[in-house]
Amino acid sequence: FDARAALEKIASYFQPVADERGVTLTIDGEGQVLADVVLFERAVSNLLENALQHTPAGGAITLQLNTVGDRAPTVTISDNGSGIPPGDLARVFDRFYRADPSRSVQGSGLGLALVKSIAELHGGAATVTSEMGRGTSVTLVLARNAENAAAK
Repeated sequence: FDARAALEKIASYFQPVADERGVTLTIDGEGQVLADVVLFERAVSNLLENALQHTPAGGAITLQLNTVGDRAPTVTISDNGSGIPPGDLARVFDRFYRADPSRSVQGSGLGLALVKSIAELHGGAATVTSEMGRGTSVTLVLARNAENAAAK
C-alpha cells in the first residue's frame, strides 16, 4: 500500500489534537510498504500519540518514511519533546513499562510493546533514540518483502 497516504490519514486524525496543543506535524518521504495496513496504522498511531503527549506547545513532530533501494522500509516518528531518561531506554518496549508514571497522563504501558510486536510480525524491529530535553525518535523497521516477513 501507499505508506505516504497511510501516514497522511493518521496525521489528519491527530491534527486537531496537534493544533490544540500548538504542535506542528510534518510528513516526509514517499513509498510503498508491504504490511498489514491496519497493524501499520495502529503502530504509527501509537507512536504519534506518544509523541503528542510529550511534545510541548510550539514543538514539532515529523513522520519520516524511508523506502530507499533494497533496504527495509522504515517509518521514524521524531519529536522535540521531553525525551526519555537514558536508564529507561532499554525497557520502553517492555509490556506494562512506563518510564515515569507520574508524568504519564494516561496509558497502560502497552503502546510501545504493541509497536514492537507489530514490527516483529512483519519481519522487522522497532528502535528508539532519545535525549532528555531534546526529544525522541522511534523507528519502525519493516521487512523488505513477503519472504522476509514470512521467515519470522
